[in-house]
Amino acid sequence: MTSSRPPLWKRLFPTAGRLNFAIQAFSLTAILLEGLDQGNMGGVNASPDYVKTVGIGEYPSGHVTNTVHQGGIVSIYYLGCIVGCFVCGWIADRFGRINGIMGAAVLATTGGALQAATQSSNWILGSRVLTGLGVGALTGIVPVYCSEVSGAAHRGRFLGLVFIANYLGISLAYWISFGLAFIDDGLSAIRWRFLLAFQCVPAVLLVAGIRLLPDSPRYLASVGRQDEAREVLAHIRGGISPETNAELLAMADEAQHNTKASVIEFVKILVGKGSTKLHHNLARRAWLCIWLQIMASWSGITAVTAYSPVLLSQAGYSSIKQNGLAGGLNTIGIVGTIISAFVVDRYGRRPCLMAGSLGLAIVNLIAASLYEASLHKPSIAPHIAPAAVTMLFLFNLVYAATWGTIAFLIPAEIFPSEMRSQGNGYGITGWAIGVGWTVLINPIMFGSIGSRSYFLFAGLNFLWIPIVWLFYPETGFGRNLESLTHLFDSGPFNWQMEAAFRRALEDPERPVNVAKHSNLDAHSFVEDERLDDSFGAWQPLVVVPLEPLLKVLTIYHETAYPIFPFFVWPTFIDKVAREEHLGNRPFYGVVMAAAALALARTRDSATPSRTISHEEAELLPAPEVLFAAAEDAMPKDLTTAEDFDYVRASALLALVGIQFARPRKLQQHLGTYNTLCSVNRSHDERRWGANLTAIEKEERRRVIWSIYTLELFAALSFGGTLRSRQTSIKVQYPLVTDESLISCSGDPSASPASANTTWLTGWNFVTELYKTLEYALDSTQDPSLSSSSSATSILDFLDATYATLPPIFKEMRSFIGDTQYDRFGYQTANIRVTLQTVKMVAVCRDLSEPCRREQAVQIAEILLQDVNAVPLPYLQAISSPLLHHLVGIYKLILPITEHSLTPDLFLRIRQILIDITTLLQRLQSRLTYTTNAIQRFQSQIARMDAAQTAGQSRPPSPSADLDPPPTAAPGSARAGTDDSANLLPWEAAFELHDVFSEWPFDFDGNRVVTEDPLGLFSSEGPRLDLGSAYTGEDLQ
Repeated sequence: MTSSRPPLWKRLFPTAGRLNFAIQAFSLTAILLEGLDQGNMGGVNASPDYVKTVGIGEYPSGHVTNTVHQGGIVSIYYLGCIVGCFVCGWIADRFGRINGIMGAAVLATTGGALQAATQSSNWILGSRVLTGLGVGALTGIVPVYCSEVSGAAHRGRFLGLVFIANYLGISLAYWISFGLAFIDDGLSAIRWRFLLAFQCVPAVLLVAGIRLLPDSPRYLASVGRQDEAREVLAHIRGGISPETNAELLAMADEAQHNTKASVIEFVKILVGKGSTKLHHNLARRAWLCIWLQIMASWSGITAVTAYSPVLLSQAGYSSIKQNGLAGGLNTIGIVGTIISAFVVDRYGRRPCLMAGSLGLAIVNLIAASLYEASLHKPSIAPHIAPAAVTMLFLFNLVYAATWGTIAFLIPAEIFPSEMRSQGNGYGITGWAIGVGWTVLINPIMFGSIGSRSYFLFAGLNFLWIPIVWLFYPETGFGRNLESLTHLFDSGPFNWQMEAAFRRALEDPERPVNVAKHSNLDAHSFVEDERLDDSFGAWQPLVVVPLEPLLKVLTIYHETAYPIFPFFVWPTFIDKVAREEHLGNRPFYGVVMAAAALALARTRDSATPSRTISHEEAELLPAPEVLFAAAEDAMPKDLTTAEDFDYVRASALLALVGIQFARPRKLQQHLGTYNTLCSVNRSHDERRWGANLTAIEKEERRRVIWSIYTLELFAALSFGGTLRSRQTSIKVQYPLVTDESLISCSGDPSASPASANTTWLTGWNFVTELYKTLEYALDSTQDPSLSSSSSATSILDFLDATYATLPPIFKEMRSFIGDTQYDRFGYQTANIRVTLQTVKMVAVCRDLSEPCRREQAVQIAEILLQDVNAVPLPYLQAISSPLLHHLVGIYKLILPITEHSLTPDLFLRIRQILIDITTLLQRLQSRLTYTTNAIQRFQSQIARMDAAQTAGQSRPPSPSADLDPPPTAAPGSARAGTDDSANLLPWEAAFELHDVFSEWPFDFDGNRVVTEDPLGLFSSEGPRLDLGSAYTGEDLQ
């Protein structure tokens, strides 16, 4: 009979907070040991008794006469680190992270005790190798363990806080050395033996307590222990949730492709022969890790850490002050590491590395100049010394805030789970090579060229900047460990890696897009079927750092908001700035969807945003990832979604579907939107309830009328059913007042400032035009509607309506980059295009008369003239919907070709195609399907030219018009027969399937037909009220 008693770690740490604290505490202990061992040799080398014992200098002066031997004793430790990180790394990959840490702690304890008992040079050489084996293993395994248990959005912070212990250990070693230096005037053996023995304290703590922790869930998944992996991860994350299951699914998918790494796998990888079925370019990853640590070591950090007493001596300080300042110098590193913990996730790994290199180069240059000045003019040395010491403190602060943490973080992230510990060994190898190399060279270099060594370090730091920019990937910004392998599916340059990463995440169908080839069920890790929204604590799937998120949302404000103002902006952006979305599931979906749309428009537009560049945008999660995060926030049971933000999120997701050219996603989320509106009665303002604030009412009005226009746009461009119709929307228009006047306390409509013309006046006018468009679209499907109101009456109505528009919306404004000013420009452009589109739809209802065909072509020409008159930045901001709109216009003029054409009309239609093509070229869009459309339009024009040439060689027709052949009656269907040989050359040139055979949208669709319920075209004439769609009495 098996016991149901929980495992020991679960009983000791019953909550997620306690378990995470315990993991960080033991990780801090391990890294504290590494810091102690790295920092203690500075104090040991200063002890005269140590110098005498190992035979490297004179006693009692402590003067070192064999600096090469001294450097060798220090450096051989790093040889042990190299071997230890791979051997124990292999053990950790094969037998678990906890077992690997346990074995490493035993080695470190033994090596530390032997160092403290040193009797000769050979003795300390052997004991330092043994210590290096243990410490190297710990430094390789602990960062991996931390990265595997931490959340993707805070992985850098988690490891950064752990690496505080590195500088804490170094600082502690210096301060202990400083205190021991006062015993027997520094001549006592305890000065160095206690220092070496003290490193055993954290090692013993690890041996005693590390088995109290659970193993890494990613290791457990990699060896097939899925139930344990689920249990551990759920406890660390605070419960099972859809996000936790998605993370587990990704782990299991990677585990399916894992192959056990052999103990000599690292050699195969280094020579480029190591690989797995799923993971590529392992050799490149290894060399990136090695050189990252070598570059970190050659930034000058070892000169500051191990040889700071010598540098301070050159500055003229006494022995006591030297040791005291050296301790303070490393204490400042703790502050730098704390800074690193809070910037590395916010700004990314690459920007922090490059900024760190720049800062270190500048500090090195200043320090070198000051030291040189003091050497050439000893009289000013006392005055320069404080400034020189300040540079040392700044150096340690900048290094700890950037390279000191990130150089250990990246190697722990980029390898697959089955060899992550061993893979991180390449980083430790680079660290050991770099530190050992520089520690060995530093005494010789400073003995030869002195403080001018800092000029060398400055030049190297400047060199690191382009190397990082070219070759190192971005592993932060919420990217989970499993997805990082896609960075290495392509070439070695950063832009190639980012392109490969985005390609791998282009399919947003899955919550986490890292298991593209998985055949596992999404619920395969769940104990039961309770995966509804009430089970477990919801957590954001992706967390974008606040500062870049605000920048991205500003792009939405600049480009999408003037057409789709789903919020009262000041209130919305204030809620985001307070990070309310991280604890509010529906609002999180809104924010992620808006960010996905903004990033996609930045990526797809040729004109960079004033807020964020293409390069900065590429460092953020791909728009597809944000889209998937917004989808993941939507509830599975729509009947439980009472928050209006779910309605708004589905509306935004539909918009993103257009930007992605994914009509199925567009229709899916429009369906979700309409379902939620029906369930919550959002289309009827009388049902909203009395407790809504003025802001909440305003936002609802904007969303509902925005989606009304979006569905009509979709029907025109893609085909499909109209579900939001004007007869079913009993909601007022948005208030035509400045947003800053809308408050939660009341309705601002009575305010004197609300009488001023605002951009929303134009926005409401566009909505009114869409009502007419709805009627016109319906009448193209129902002949009875076409006969009830002529095209002329519709055109007259539109002209009369346009005449009532304020003059500010009739004159096209230039684009100046001012958000408030440009909103009017967006409305003017939108009004012009929508007005001519409605006219065209109205005229194209009946093309049997030549005058109608002439009129349709004329309106199309005016429409394109109006579009071309719009300043380019407005068009580029909406390049994707504009492209679909142009395709819809082309669909409207296509039926003209089924009738007889005059040569003049033919040439004008040809010119329309040329104008559309030219306009698309002007957009300079990065959208792939824009390029495809341009190529197909150009091909169509070429075919028309060829057809025209063939037509001119035929005998002239007796009639001025070219009649269609007898076998093809006007408007007859051609599907199912290949009668292109019987068509006239000009007509054959308009075969739709030739132009858009690969177009991603379905041009067919059924539309629900309605009467004219509002009497827009009655004999009494139109009645337009831009202030509200329904009167106050209607809403009582």
